[in-house]
Amino acid sequence: MADTLRENRAEDKGWYQITDLPEAPGNYAESSASSMFVYMLSKAVNRGYLGESYGQAAIAAYRDLVDTFINVEASGEVSLTNICAVAGLGFGRDGSYGYYMSEPVISNDPKGTGPFIMAGIQISQLLNQY
Repeated sequence: MADTLRENRAEDKGWYQITDLPEAPGNYAESSASSMFVYMLSKAVNRGYLGESYGQAAIAAYRDLVDTFINVEASGEVSLTNICAVAGLGFGRDGSYGYYMSEPVISNDPKGTGPFIMAGIQISQLLNQY
């Protein structure tokens, strides 16, 4: 999984909502899954499960998270953007491309901010190793 994630990160953006269709109309870089992937990669390196090259990939992806998804307002308020409001299967959700592209995209949802914070903690620990 780590190899696939490292290979399929959209340079300077994180990962797309539908990872295997990056060029499809309406597809967008999504911050909650991107945060989860950065968390997984960096924690795996910190625990010794993955090598240093994955740590470098996690650091680059975290920079992308900050540059792409963090919005600082003139007031100083910080937001995490591009979070899919709802994603899942069942209860009328068919898992199609159309379904995922029809879901609202929001900011500051806990399923995005939580993983972003967790990723930041792991990246901080990783940076202390280098």
